[in-house]
Amino acid sequence: MVVSSLSPAAGYLREFNKGRGTLLQLSLRADRADSREVLFHELRLIHKKNWIEAYRLRPDGLREECHGTNSHGVTLESELGITANGRAMPDYLDWEVKAHRVKHLSNHLSSRITLLTPNPDSGQAKDFGTTWLTKTYGKPNETSSRYDLSGVHRAGVVHGKTGLEFGIEGFDAESQKITDDGYLYLRDPIKDIDLGRWSFSKLLTHWQAKHGKAVFVPCITKKGQPEEFSYGTRVHVGEGTSFLHFLAAVAAGSIVLDPGLNTKLDKNAVWKHHTRYQFRSSLTNAAALYRSFEKVVL
Repeated sequence: MVVSSLSPAAGYLREFNKGRGTLLQLSLRADRADSREVLFHELRLIHKKNWIEAYRLRPDGLREECHGTNSHGVTLESELGITANGRAMPDYLDWEVKAHRVKHLSNHLSSRITLLTPNPDSGQAKDFGTTWLTKTYGKPNETSSRYDLSGVHRAGVVHGKTGLEFGIEGFDAESQKITDDGYLYLRDPIKDIDLGRWSFSKLLTHWQAKHGKAVFVPCITKKGQPEEFSYGTRVHVGEGTSFLHFLAAVAAGSIVLDPGLNTKLDKNAVWKHHTRYQFRSSLTNAAALYRSFEKVVL
C-alpha cells in the first residue's frame, strides 16, 4: 500500500520507527494468541523502555506533550497506539487499561485509581456549567482569580469542606437490587438541590462497555517538564463484572466521587474552566468489582 507522507498511517509508522533506521519489521499477533497474551506482550515492551516522557498520541499519529494529573494514563495509552477519544469502549482490543501512580513499583495495593470520568447528564451543574459550580461551591485562591472544587466524596456523607453530599437513589444496598429508575447525585443538602445526577441508564452502558476486562498498571514518576514515567510488571487483572458490582461498591464507599473541577481567569480576563468528574477506587477494593481478580507478574 502506498500512502501520502501526510496520512495518519505514515504518521503512526514514523512514531513507531523512531531511531530504528529506514526499514521496520512490524510484529503481527499470531492467530492463536488471545487478546490477553497480546496485551501482556505489549506491556512488557513498554516496561523495558524504562523512562518515557509524557505525551499524547494525536488522531493523525503524531505526538504532542501531555501535562496534567492523568498524563501517566494518557502516555500508557499512547504507547499502546491509542489516540485520545471520548468513546465508552475498551482501550486496547477488548481491554480497559488503567495506569496508576505509585511510590514504589513493588508495593501499590492502596493506590487510587480512576474508573470512570462521565459528566452528569442532569442537574444544575449541567444547566449552568462548571464556572458557575466552582465559583458557587469551590474554594478561591488568595486573589479570587481561580476557584477549585475537589475532594473525596463518599456516598451518604456530607463532605466537610465542600458541604456537598454524594449519594445514590434507587438501589437497595442490603438486598443488592435496583429498586427504581435511579441515579447517583452530588447534592447541596441545605438547599436540597441536585447539582449533578448520573442516571443508572447512562452509567450502566459506560461501565459494562468499558470494564468487562480491565488491567491496572503501576507506574513511578520522575518530575520534569514534561514528566517521565516508568511502568511496572506487577499488574492486576479484573475480569467479569456487572453494574450491580459497581452500585454496591458506591453504596459501600469503595467507589467515591473525586471531582477535579476548576475555573480561572486567563490573560484576557476571561473565565476558563476545567471539568473532570472522577469515580475512583483503590486496588485494595477493586477485587469486589470483578468476579475474577488476580495479580500477574509480566
